[in-house]
Amino acid sequence: MNKFIRCTAMLGSFLLATASFAQGKPTHQQTTVRKAPDKQANSIIYSADQMTRDLGLNADQSEKLKSIELDMNQRLRDLETLDPKERDPKQVEVRTQYQKMIASVLTPEQNKKLAAIAAKAEKDHETEKMRTNNPK
Repeated sequence: MNKFIRCTAMLGSFLLATASFAQGKPTHQQTTVRKAPDKQANSIIYSADQMTRDLGLNADQSEKLKSIELDMNQRLRDLETLDPKERDPKQVEVRTQYQKMIASVLTPEQNKKLAAIAAKAEKDHETEKMRTNNPK
């Protein structure tokens, strides 16, 4: 059960990070550093479209995931105006709920495949972060 929770937490975080990567790399002046409340907030997010493509979802699953993703994105946007101390725990809660909803839509085999993809992406992300934080 604990492994399932960790995997779904990584999956939800993985899905959210994808949207932020799609917006392009900010310039140095635009960059703000804010400590995340936990590891989950730094994880990579996997979008509904990516899951549809990579997991071979049927049309019904794809539509459900897109609807869930839209709802989650709206809920996260609604939290943007809050103070970070209040916002961060609520964002984690939204992501956790999102992960549970995703897991309920996918088959057990699809959940396993998604967990493997998320683990690989997290490892790649950590490797890249170490590479860029260690100037030569």
